[in-house]
Parts: sequence; structure tokens; C-alpha cells
Amino acid sequence: MRVLLVGDSHANTRWLEQTVTRAAIAHDAELILQLGDFGFWPGSPVGERFLDAARRSPLPLWWIDGNHEHHDALAAEVERVDEPEAGRGIGLGGNLTYLPRGSRFTLEGVSVFVCGGAQSIDRAYRTPGVDWFAAERISDDDIERCVAGGHADIALTHDAPAGWKIPGLLDDNILGQALRAELPACWSHRDQLERVVDGVTPQVLVHGHYHSGYSRAVERTWGAMQVVGLDCDGTPNSMALLDCDDGAWQVTPVAVAPGG
Repeated sequence: MRVLLVGDSHANTRWLEQTVTRAAIAHDAELILQLGDFGFWPGSPVGERFLDAARRSPLPLWWIDGNHEHHDALAAEVERVDEPEAGRGIGLGGNLTYLPRGSRFTLEGVSVFVCGGAQSIDRAYRTPGVDWFAAERISDDDIERCVAGGHADIALTHDAPAGWKIPGLLDDNILGQALRAELPACWSHRDQLERVVDGVTPQVLVHGHYHSGYSRAVERTWGAMQVVGLDCDGTPNSMALLDCDDGAWQVTPVAVAPGG
């Protein structure tokens, strides 16, 4: 089975329709799976237009939450499901499905685990209950639920766990005072996610959040882990293909024209 993995989409309807879905069809993908900062802003004109487009996707479109989503509205969607703790996807109409933190599924014998969430470095510029929500961070309850299932071959996350430097980020000294003040909270969230990943012991981890496209190997206590970071909408390093076949897997970057 072939899955198109997609970085932060930020409610960018044009990018979804003209780049993401076209890339998925061109590469014979059977599923699109987006890795957070999706654009779940129901009630806003931009958010509603994007969600309508996502529901009309020609392929199944699954997504995990990022830090920039309307987490109160998302929690209401989770609560309407009888057993959200079972990790089932939550249908949002049409071909659109949300995957709560800790969801697991199998693709052609390959076990896959997902965990959204991250800390917003720009929290000081956002309004609580409007465009910032405390639920953006993974909680201790999230961690317990995530690790309960044990090992998975592949982890798909929004944030990246602690353990390596994300390439291409601005130097901390260049950031303004409000952004620098948020860095300890950002680092602590990576520590939280590290607890999750140490419990899941994946061989591959693909994440978004940092708008940095890269690939590297990281040594963990259970062995080497391939890490792939995806950039965001409108950038050339924003997608990758996940091929799963008979228990084996491969992650391959997809070339996207800048601004596409």
C-alpha cells in the first residue's frame, strides 16, 4: 500500500487541491495522511472552505492534530465517539478522518502509530480559547494511552522527540524576546514526546511542525531510527511516500515545485 505523507498544511485549500491531491494521484497513492497543523478551524471562513475541500478529497484523507488547530472543537468531535480510547479514526464527513493521539493501524503487515500535538512558540501572540488552547500539548494521560499498545514499526507525529537538533531552524539569539521565552516549554514538549517514542520503539519516525525537510538516522536505546522531517505548504520538501508491502516499508521523499 502506498501512502502520501504530508507536512503542515495550515488550512491552505489551494495547496491541498492543486498540489497534494494531484501528487497523491500522480504517485498512485491510496491514502493521504497529514501530520498536523492541518487547519481544523470550523466556524471560520478559511477553515470551513478548507474542511469542505478536504471532505471532497478524491482519496481518503487522514490527519493528526498539530498545535495550531481549534482543540476545543476537536475535543467535541472526539467526545461524540462512543469509544475514542480505542484509537479509531473519527469521520468528519466525506473522505476526511481525524486520528486521535495514540491511534494505531496496520498497513500490509506494517504497524503504524500516530501522536499529534506540540507547543506553540508564538503562544504570546495568540488568544486563549480563540487561537490557542492548552490541549495543544500532549498530556500524561496521552502518554499513558500512547505507550499502552507497545511497539509499532512506524511513528507519525507532529512534534519531534528530544534527542537531536532540528536542521534549518533560526538561531535562538535571532528570535524575539517573547519567542525565546517560550523555548523551555517547547523543549519540554519534545521531552514528553520522547517518553512516547521510547515506549513505542519505532524504526521510522516522520514528523512536521518545524517546517524543515530533512532525513537522518538517530541512535536510540532499541537501535537505529530513521527520522524524516517534512516542510510545510508551498515548499519543495513537504511530502514523502510511505510504501508498505508484506511487513516491509520504505519512505521516499516526493519532489514538489516551490510554491506548488
